[in-house]
Amino acid sequence: MKNTIFVFLLAASTICHAQETARLPKDVVKFMERRDGCDYFRGEVVNVDDRKRLQDIIRKANSLCRGTDKQLAKLRKKYAANAAVIDGLKDYEETVNAPAR
Repeated sequence: MKNTIFVFLLAASTICHAQETARLPKDVVKFMERRDGCDYFRGEVVNVDDRKRLQDIIRKANSLCRGTDKQLAKLRKKYAANAAVIDGLKDYEETVNAPAR
């Protein structure tokens, strides 16, 4: 049931961004969709009491978030001259991945 809710929320978020992302390059849109999912699950971690559900959320967050810090930096560099892209990426945190040990 909770996975269905996530899929619905992700779809709704994607639809809300449809006009905003219609003019953005596909790699940017794909990043935004993935990072939005990442951010959703990052927010869910603090609201879970069920250990099994927490492990599932952490696994999903790790899967969606892994590599997005580097991807964001690359997109900002690649599209530095594209104001629409830079504006679309402005609210994403630069660092959501835990540093490697």
